[in-house]
Amino acid sequence: DAFIVAAAGRSKTYPDPDHDCAQRARIAAAFIALVLEPGSTPSESERAAMPPPAATPRQEVLRPLPPGSAALPWARLGVRGAFQVSSPLGLTSPGAGFEIEGGWGALGASAACTWFAGTVMPLPIQGATALLERFPCAIGPVARFHVRPQLETDLKAGVTLGPMRASGRGFPTEYGSTRLEVGAHLAIDLTLRLPSDARLAPVAGVEVTYYPVPYNLIGAPRSVLASTPSVWAGVTVGACWNAL
Repeated sequence: DAFIVAAAGRSKTYPDPDHDCAQRARIAAAFIALVLEPGSTPSESERAAMPPPAATPRQEVLRPLPPGSAALPWARLGVRGAFQVSSPLGLTSPGAGFEIEGGWGALGASAACTWFAGTVMPLPIQGATALLERFPCAIGPVARFHVRPQLETDLKAGVTLGPMRASGRGFPTEYGSTRLEVGAHLAIDLTLRLPSDARLAPVAGVEVTYYPVPYNLIGAPRSVLASTPSVWAGVTVGACWNAL
């Protein structure tokens, strides 16, 4: 649909969708005459034969879209350290966990499991305590927002369930029991990508877990000594690997 005429180190492109060879020859002759004799004036027939210069195609600049600006699949794995405080009682518990997330566009789902080290819970008996160990797993939907191309915000909500073990200390006979805790989980995460397409990125968040049914610790003669906290809140810090 076009042809190039070159002469004396100069060249020019002319459109010719009709493939008219005679017209091409006339245009080429006029171009070469102008190049070899720049001071000469083209004849009227040469000027009529020369079409207007072809418009230079506009160069489109392609810029990568920020992550999440289009409905694209995404998936990532993460490891974190965690620290929680209970309400009431103000018990503290450090932990570590892992998570997996995936979705399409701004919506997805996540699953995470965390092991929390034993925390000592006081009991209303002199010298007696209970050691609580927890392994909650949370699962639920994720809503992802991009505050900036390098900053992602994930809002998570769902259910959490997992075993909790209580071990008595300071009793004539040591005892222990395990139960399955079920509750509601809410978390907000911030992920910083530098650059915006980085695979490995730091992540930090805050989370709250509510257990509507507390665990009653019962002693002889079948009396309730204490109940486990119903709310645990804390922070998490770690890193994630963005597979997609």
